[in-house]
Amino acid sequence: RAIADALSLLSRPPGRMALGEALDWLEAEIDQKGLDALSPGMHNGFFSRPRRQEFLAAVSRLRGARFETDSGVAEGKRPKVVGGGGGG
Repeated sequence: RAIADALSLLSRPPGRMALGEALDWLEAEIDQKGLDALSPGMHNGFFSRPRRQEFLAAVSRLRGARFETDSGVAEGKRPKVVGGGGGG
């Protein structure tokens, strides 16, 4: 459940950023606010903090995820998170 809420939060990043930057932002939010950052106001005591590779594994399995690349060139560029991919 924590990964699903994290993916939902990642679908609304604070601006355009590379996927690695988005994960850095997500981890900083969790460091600062605790796991409550994943579902504000819900105070779910049953969450455990997913590892970074678990977030990446979940992102790689999203069929509807949309990413864009710098200058439209796919090779050698890092994808940007633009949101609207999941459903949670």
